[in-house]
Amino acid sequence: MTIEKLFTKIERLKEASASSIAEVLENIDSMLKPFFDDNKGLQDAIKAADNSENYTWVYGDEIASWVPFDLTDFRASEGKPCLLSALERYLESEETYCLLEEKNDCLIYPMGQNIIINTAENYIYDQDSAKEIVKIQEYTDEDGSLDYALRNKLINDWMETNGYFPGCYECDNHGSIRLVDLSEGK
Repeated sequence: MTIEKLFTKIERLKEASASSIAEVLENIDSMLKPFFDDNKGLQDAIKAADNSENYTWVYGDEIASWVPFDLTDFRASEGKPCLLSALERYLESEETYCLLEEKNDCLIYPMGQNIIINTAENYIYDQDSAKEIVKIQEYTDEDGSLDYALRNKLINDWMETNGYFPGCYECDNHGSIRLVDLSEGK
C-alpha cells in the first residue's frame, strides 16, 4: 500500500465519521426539539431577548440585545446528559436565531446591521453600507449646538429615500449602547 492510498483512506474515514456524527446530531436535535419548544422558561427568555433593552456588541461590530438565562437545567448532572450543544443548535436555527452565551448564562439576540450614532465622534453611519449617512455639519446650529430633532429627521429621510429601516443606536467610546427614538420632536 502506498502513502497516497493511506492518506486517501484517512480522508474517507474522516468523511464517513463526520457523516455519521452529523446524522446522530440530527436525530438528537429532532428528539429534543419538542422539549425545547415546550420549555416555557426557554421560550419566554427567547421572546425577552428579542425585546430586551440590554445591548452588547457581538462579532465585533453587531449590536445584540441580551437577557440573563439560567442554564442549570441544560448542564450535565448526575444521570443527565449535557444539553447545551443541542440547545445552542436549537437557538441558532432560522426560526429562533438566538445565541447562547454559556459563560455568562444569557441569551443573545443579534439585531443585524443598524444605523450607528457614534456620540464620541458625532459620526452617523449605516453598518450595512459602512458609509456615513449624516454629517455633523448638517445638524449643527450656528452657535455650535447640535439639533437632535433635525438629526433624527435627516436619519428618517435617509431611511425613506433608501427604503431601508434598520434600528438606530447611539454608542460611545465606552461601549455603551442605547436605542434611539427617531420620532418627530425627539
